Amino acid sequence: MKNNIMNKLKKSVSIVIFMTVLAVIFSGCNTIKDGEYEVVTKLSGGTNRASIKSPAKATVENENVILTVEWSSENYDYMIVNNEKYLPVNESGNSVFEIPIDGLNGEVNVIADTVAMGTPHEIEYTISYSTGDDNKSETSEEVIDNLTLNNNSETEEIKKWINNHTLTDKLELRYAEKFEVLYYDSKYCMIIINGTDYYMLNGSGYSIPTDIKDKVRVLDVPLNNIDLVSHSTVDFFDCLDALECVSFTSINTKNSQNEKITRLLNEDKIKYAGKYSAPDFEMLINNQCSLVIENTMITHTPDIINRLSDVNIPVMIDYSSHGRDLLGRMEWIKLYGLLCNKLDDAKEIFNEKEKMLNASFDKVNKKVAYFYISENGGIVIRKNNDYIVNMINIAGGEYIFEGNEEYDGTGQMTIQKEAFFEKVSDCDVLIYNSTINGKINTKEELISKCEVLKNTKAYREDSIYCTNSNIYLSVMSLPEIVTELNELFLNNETGEYFYKIR
Repeated sequence: MKNNIMNKLKKSVSIVIFMTVLAVIFSGCNTIKDGEYEVVTKLSGGTNRASIKSPAKATVENENVILTVEWSSENYDYMIVNNEKYLPVNESGNSVFEIPIDGLNGEVNVIADTVAMGTPHEIEYTISYSTGDDNKSETSEEVIDNLTLNNNSETEEIKKWINNHTLTDKLELRYAEKFEVLYYDSKYCMIIINGTDYYMLNGSGYSIPTDIKDKVRVLDVPLNNIDLVSHSTVDFFDCLDALECVSFTSINTKNSQNEKITRLLNEDKIKYAGKYSAPDFEMLINNQCSLVIENTMITHTPDIINRLSDVNIPVMIDYSSHGRDLLGRMEWIKLYGLLCNKLDDAKEIFNEKEKMLNASFDKVNKKVAYFYISENGGIVIRKNNDYIVNMINIAGGEYIFEGNEEYDGTGQMTIQKEAFFEKVSDCDVLIYNSTINGKINTKEELISKCEVLKNTKAYREDSIYCTNSNIYLSVMSLPEIVTELNELFLNNETGEYFYKIR
């Protein structure tokens, strides 16, 4: 009896010891070794104007993890994490903080105080961070859920293909919408536009998978012989110094607003290949056009897309003009950098433009109206969440129109003259949009279109301006346009994009 009790006691002790050893072993597996790690970071929340440097440094010491956060601006004076206040660790340059995080993969909610708007503002953000392993182990179901894919038979084939391959990387996009670039098995590059159009790159280190070749549009990169139909897209190629990739365009010398395009047309280095709705198919086929880049107008004539596809000329639709966020519009340069084998240049250009746009602009407390008068006498203004209004507000002005936040694919709306005058009567600055019905040079011309403007404060104080016609095509110059607007509000000074109506 006594021996049985002793044997049971020995077994119990052995089990306890064994379980203790296992606990020690498995607890050691969860311990992060001391040292410095590189983590991919992403910022969400706030106004979407700010960003943080990625990848960032994470330092581990005695299982405590400290993340170094470098903002895209020098205007952040403190951060709050878990009710603790943290001050910058640097004295000059972009604001840098060291904050505690939980592990190397996760997210943390923070509050950051910025003085960029003149007075301090506490803004809530979420910072996600990862060593990068999460991307590589992301399940196919998660990939599909995160993609904005439209449901059709083609999409089902894409989903099947995704299920059979491993996502190894993504092109970092902090602001842009309507396109995604995904890398699979470290050798395939897929581009998805608007959740409906799928492209695979062939060349420059990428190959075409045979099990999906017939379901995607194949692009041999770097691309040459492009037909650049979208006028606003010219600015991306010009900024990348990649106009040598363009052989055709819907722009002619009469409607060209880009000096380089005009010169190349005159030198016959770029050929006019017809309007978007009536392209010169014979020219494009005989000269082996590799890609037609259209604006969204082509969606009204889908038969053109089908006819081009029938002769193996892929079509890509540029949706950058649908972006209401300035940086979202400009970030499309990364897509065209990828197609022209200039992705590193595109990233560098974008990062520089991002810094410029995130600079602090003085608040001027001036009421601003932006409008034009249609041929039938209607007053056309911009909606509150339109990118033009975004520029005005960033530049320190106050857009006067309210109650038109709804965005339904267009950034403008027509209002009655009475409602218009009620708002603009005490407005400090009037800006006339010349891109639709042409420029206005004198106040008399403006009054002939809308006589009530004669009774406004801006008219009496000689504060009426007009846009130059190229303003909408200067996509990569949005930071410069904002800077000029700020000078206009502060000092009545104009430059390349605005002029004063006399």
